[in-house]
Amino acid sequence: MAYGILFCMKLKIKRLEKENEKIEARRKIYLAILEDDEDALLAIMKKDKELLLDVINGL
Repeated sequence: MAYGILFCMKLKIKRLEKENEKIEARRKIYLAILEDDEDALLAIMKKDKELLLDVINGL
């Protein structure tokens, strides 16, 4: 039973780490938009186009 709890906790930690990465990426996108940093936006577009489009559609 303890192994099951540990396994669930590891899965939860991985999920939270992925969520944290998405939040950090969104923060970088918002900063690039606010600062009108075209180079940063191009780099983000090459790396994660879908997330950039989600942020832009949310504005």
